[in-house]
Amino acid sequence: MYRDYASRPALLRERLVDRPPALVVIDEVQKVPALLDEVHWLIEVDFVLDDMAVAIEIKGSARVHGGDLRGLRALAEEFSVRRKVVVSLEPEPRTVAPGIEILPWSAFFSQLWAGDLGV
Repeated sequence: MYRDYASRPALLRERLVDRPPALVVIDEVQKVPALLDEVHWLIEVDFVLDDMAVAIEIKGSARVHGGDLRGLRALAEEFSVRRKVVVSLEPEPRTVAPGIEILPWSAFFSQLWAGDLGV
């Protein structure tokens, strides 16, 4: 397995990207530092406000897809996140399971400026 990931770190992403979130343990990651880039891609979110009060993912697309929610879902599995928000170019707000809000950028900024984000 070491040789597989050392020669092709993107293999981690390929194997995990379409699976439901799960605990994955990578021991001795320092032996293949490029794997950290793949790990960050899989679980990264853009902003976390006020000690996990709000986790925010920013997407520059007109339609948010399931894969865009991966980071928020992974974070919520590990921590108690009160509100999970994806800011995008979608025209209308909507909620997707499990409790992730999709907000148009204008609605997000209106809530932010009004102090209604929950922070």
